[in-house]
Amino acid sequence: MKLGVVITASFCTLKKVLVVLKALKDSGYDIYPVLSNKVIDYDTRFGKAEDFIKEVEKISGREIVKDIVEAEKFGPVNKMDAMLVLPATR
Repeated sequence: MKLGVVITASFCTLKKVLVVLKALKDSGYDIYPVLSNKVIDYDTRFGKAEDFIKEVEKISGREIVKDIVEAEKFGPVNKMDAMLVLPATR
């Protein structure tokens, strides 16, 4: 199943998102990660953006989608079976 996973920021919970991604991948989902610009751009006391991006890409086996132009391809060109939004809240 092709699963688009959109990750937005509550930076304190991004590590929990990685656990969810690993569980989804281990369950057989084909993950297409989409990150908000805040998650991509900001280093915080909870970690560096670059490290988080690398981990998401490692888990999913795909490069992140980082802008609206890339994300638009999910409609007509590369249809997902489902989209999951992880606002990374507590």
